[in-house]
Amino acid sequence: MTCHIHVTKGDIKHGIRQDPFRDPISRAIFRRTGEHVFVGTSFIEIGNNWPPVVGIVKEFIERFDAGKKVKPFRFEINIE
Repeated sequence: MTCHIHVTKGDIKHGIRQDPFRDPISRAIFRRTGEHVFVGTSFIEIGNNWPPVVGIVKEFIERFDAGKKVKPFRFEINIE
């Protein structure tokens, strides 16, 4: 199943740097799926699913964790 994920300004504002469970991407995926999420730089754990991190998501994680400016964005993730 393909899920459309929208990382919002609120996700960014309330996200926590260097926290793979409470960063903006984890918040956005949780809001969409209701599943607890771990976001790493090479994979995302969503329940029993481990989809890889794609380019735009990896770039966002790196920028956010480094304290650089990031903007809301959308991406798709495949969850079985």
